[in-house]
Amino acid sequence: DEGDSFRSAVKRLAYVSVYSISQLTICERNANKPFNPLLGETYEFVNEDIEFLSEQVSHHPPVTANYCRGKKANYKIWNNQKTNTKFRGKSLDFIQQYKTYIEFGDHNEKYEIDAPMFAAHNLIIGTPYVDIGGTSTIKLIEHPDLECLLTYTKRGWTTRDMFKVEGDVYRKNSKNKELLYKIHGNWNSKIC
Repeated sequence: DEGDSFRSAVKRLAYVSVYSISQLTICERNANKPFNPLLGETYEFVNEDIEFLSEQVSHHPPVTANYCRGKKANYKIWNNQKTNTKFRGKSLDFIQQYKTYIEFGDHNEKYEIDAPMFAAHNLIIGTPYVDIGGTSTIKLIEHPDLECLLTYTKRGWTTRDMFKVEGDVYRKNSKNKELLYKIHGNWNSKIC
């Protein structure tokens, strides 16, 4: 029988996975040219709950370093956003070259999140939109046997699979994967 601490860790992994999906909802509503800061330009936001700092650390290629710390809740989030682009004729793909880290100090846990691929469509003719496809992996560093794999479905000819995301939180052992939680929904509206 596993302890409550292990079950709690699994549940937090599922919550962090859903959090990583929720960070993508802005993509559907904002297909405009992103803000492109100058080298060394910073953005700082501080209130009674959080401290956030972002700095442009490279201009070509553009790389932004981000750090956020909870003042009341004991957590940290950081990443260095770097993206490679590939023009495919009808779309521009953004292949993420960074990982996001989340650390919960109260539980001594650190999570590593790989971002999925983004694609900008209708850049010349039509209404521009951003689509998400591919996979995202969320790992709990302290439990290398625990992992979440999220699969984002790119838009097709029908609207049935629009914004669809599915994921499994599982424990890996030497022979198979034990499914612990199932995640499904639409990355722009509702996750179960």
